[in-house]
Amino acid sequence: MKKILKAFALLIAFAGISNAQTTVLYEDFNAYAGTAGTTPSGWTISNHAAYTTAASSGTSGPNSYKFNITNAVVTSPVFSGADSLTFWIKGFSTDAISSLKIELTNDGINWTTLQTIVPLPLTGTVYRYFINNSTIKARFTYTKSAGNLAFDDVNLTAGTNAQLNNKIKTYFNHPVNNSVSYGVN
Repeated sequence: MKKILKAFALLIAFAGISNAQTTVLYEDFNAYAGTAGTTPSGWTISNHAAYTTAASSGTSGPNSYKFNITNAVVTSPVFSGADSLTFWIKGFSTDAISSLKIELTNDGINWTTLQTIVPLPLTGTVYRYFINNSTIKARFTYTKSAGNLAFDDVNLTAGTNAQLNNKIKTYFNHPVNNSVSYGVN
């Protein structure tokens, strides 16, 4: 009986290890100062602007990318094997029409819309999406009606629970938003 329990305990331990998340790509924009020369390696940014305060950045603080014109686009470098995309955003004086479109590609040519976030949150909010692990790039496009959007802490990971297929909207304990709640949309 003891041998069976030990074998079962080892099986559970190895199962837990196999579900561990691995960071595939992470960008906190802390070294980004809103100029072409400070663009993170491999990233493509169509319009250069940055926020430089903790109140306008994710938990990594203090800098974040600033979407401040319509059709501003931020594109990730090539990555492989990610099955989860997480990022932080916060609208500043945005209205019910301004939006952020998230697109993915598995060939670098054809893009598929993952979601368009509208309205944009006026408090710091982390969005998490479970994505196909054949995805090689992510692209974020801002449509501005009013206000600007802070964008930060992009994290692509591998090894997330493949059974979860819905977006999870999470409010983290952050100086700008100190509520903590979890939900599935």
